Amino acid sequence: MASLLEISKSFETRSETISDFFEQAGLAYYIPLYQREYSWDAVNVNQLMEDICRGVTNLIDDPGTIHFMGAVILLRENDVARNIQPQDHRALPVAIDNVIDGQQRITTLALLACVLYQRIYELVRKLPKDEVYDGLREEAKIRTSLLLNMFSEDLKRGYPSRKPIVIRGSVDGWALSDPTDASYKSDFSKYIAKVIRAISEAEKSGGVASFPARPKSSLVGSNLRLMLQWLKRVEDSHEEDGNEDDEEFFPTAWSILEKIEQRHVWSYDRPELKSIVTNRSDPLTKHEKIVCSLVQLFSFCHFLFRCCCLTLIKPVRETWAFDMFQSLNATGTPLTAVETFKPLVVNKFGGTFKGSAAEGNLQRVDKLLDAFKSAVQKGKLTNEVLTTFALAYDGSKLGKQFSVQRAKLIQWFNACETQEARDEFLRIFGDLADYWLRIVQFDRSKPQPLNELTDSTEAPLATLCCLYLQDAGHRMANTILSRFYSPVLREEEGAVDDFVAASEAVAAFFTLWRSSHSNRGLDDVYRVLMRGAATEPAFSWKSDVRPTVGSLKSFFRAKLAEKGIAAKADWMPRAQEYCSYDHATSVCKFMLLICAHDTMADPAEPGLMKAAKAGTSPNYLRPESWVSLDFNSIEHVAPRSQSGTAWDAAFYELDRVHRIGNLSLLPTEINCSASNRGWAEKLIYYKHLAEPDLDATKELSQEAESLGIALSDSTITMLREATHKHHIVPLVNIPTTGVWDWAFVERRTERICSLTWDRLWPWLA
Repeated sequence: MASLLEISKSFETRSETISDFFEQAGLAYYIPLYQREYSWDAVNVNQLMEDICRGVTNLIDDPGTIHFMGAVILLRENDVARNIQPQDHRALPVAIDNVIDGQQRITTLALLACVLYQRIYELVRKLPKDEVYDGLREEAKIRTSLLLNMFSEDLKRGYPSRKPIVIRGSVDGWALSDPTDASYKSDFSKYIAKVIRAISEAEKSGGVASFPARPKSSLVGSNLRLMLQWLKRVEDSHEEDGNEDDEEFFPTAWSILEKIEQRHVWSYDRPELKSIVTNRSDPLTKHEKIVCSLVQLFSFCHFLFRCCCLTLIKPVRETWAFDMFQSLNATGTPLTAVETFKPLVVNKFGGTFKGSAAEGNLQRVDKLLDAFKSAVQKGKLTNEVLTTFALAYDGSKLGKQFSVQRAKLIQWFNACETQEARDEFLRIFGDLADYWLRIVQFDRSKPQPLNELTDSTEAPLATLCCLYLQDAGHRMANTILSRFYSPVLREEEGAVDDFVAASEAVAAFFTLWRSSHSNRGLDDVYRVLMRGAATEPAFSWKSDVRPTVGSLKSFFRAKLAEKGIAAKADWMPRAQEYCSYDHATSVCKFMLLICAHDTMADPAEPGLMKAAKAGTSPNYLRPESWVSLDFNSIEHVAPRSQSGTAWDAAFYELDRVHRIGNLSLLPTEINCSASNRGWAEKLIYYKHLAEPDLDATKELSQEAESLGIALSDSTITMLREATHKHHIVPLVNIPTTGVWDWAFVERRTERICSLTWDRLWPWLA
């Protein structure tokens, strides 16, 4: 009995929010030297940031959403004098915990807090000195105080009085005063120390904090830059012109304040702050954008502080701590929801499972998931596949938590009352896995994954559409395309032609939408499509109505009409204004390929292309074109940044340089060589690419010399060896004395958009 009592007191175990974990006064964390170096890479950081961002999105539907970040094993240091080295005894925290397991998470969270602090600080400084924003400044101060506790511990003596909350043993040492922060040698603690110093010196002088540069050529620096990229996307989620892969990435400030309790954004209900967002202008003013960005960052902070949690395990003895560490890390790769679902299927089928269709279908799923050995990659793939499956199966939105996914799989399977229904459920799952392997992540060196479509003359175009939609980040396309691909696998009559037509229809719909609008609301189109509505049948697997290509096209046309772009005359002005490299890069590439296919130089308007007879050009609408190095890079003809007075100032004054009319497709090495050159010199480059006669290229070198343009021998060799580019031919019809100005780019933009509409609208007819 005494032994049992001793064991019950051997481990202190409790769960804490991230905020509680870091807000323990006087406590800091020490990573013993025997622990491995800081090693979290982009995969880990991306997963962390995505989990938090998705968590905020999930809060809208489920206020009880939490994110468990695993267990941390800590051991209280009782012999500080001997075990904490190097040390300045005057600067030791009141309590020190050795980090036996969890140092990667603790360190990364401290670094994230530094970046968050800086972003909030810098945004608040942009607010006008108007009392209407005083409440926002007050809330920002509360958040930055909490963040400060995540990366520093207040010793209340020395300068700065705050010290890094986590250091690496035998490398870093807490110092009472160290003007150069030389006591901190590890990348992470040195960076944290410099952030603390920047904040302290600003507070002392009443000036502006000068935050340190992120370390170059180090993992810490790379992770800090990656975190900043994520936070910038959070800040900008209110923008209409979000990135093309930002679907459902992060809710806008107004959706947060409409659907999430205000206590999750600020300390108490603040109607005066909420009204700034709810009564916003269209478009947003400069200061409204700042307010929206802060609301979005505050909600990110809330989820991080209060909804992310750790399990703390604090053994009494050091030997027990290491035994537990070994036990927790000996189990290998964490299980996914699919892997824990499989035993239920086996039990349900009993002795008939071995060799059954059910086993074969689950093996198809295994083949997909086993493609990745990394636990993080495998987990990410499982999330993507299951969220797609949920929408395709019954139109539902599935969370990314392991427990939610497992429960949903079990619910679906148990709802199948007959053996036939269970077999069909698993066959649908297996079909989606095959679709994913062949369409989503096939080998790009073999750009013809649709082997089932080889008898279709449209197979190359369908494959190109699939490649394009994946690279554009249009993940929702997988719901409908997998639905049409399943009958192909089952060799149903007409299935191949239906899949080809569906691929073209989805690509056309997506292009017409994204070339003229942001992706806001695009996901909802697919949810309505899969779930059905009062006037539309459901496309989900559980619907009694098998979807047809005709109904898909009709649905898409109706949605474009709701958007006000179902006619060329309505779409063109919007696309000419909106379609640009910075709004939708992959869409621009797709449109440029469309305008290169079966077109010719327009003799009436030098520099522009016009539609021509079939077979006029090489076939640009094939998968090889999408993955080819010949079209690997999008070239800005007038460069992104103004170079002297060589280019029309109108490109830069109104930020028009990214418009599609100023873009072309080039091999990367030629793009890099030509990128910042003047128009006359670029024209020489284009003439080389458009000239199939090698002898004629010698004359181009002489022409360059006559214009005072010096082409190096290596440049001339590179241009001569480049593949002939038919799509460049219209550009070289511009005379040498001609100019590349905004007026011409406007006309070229209009022509590109016109050709695009004429090619794509029939795919929806």
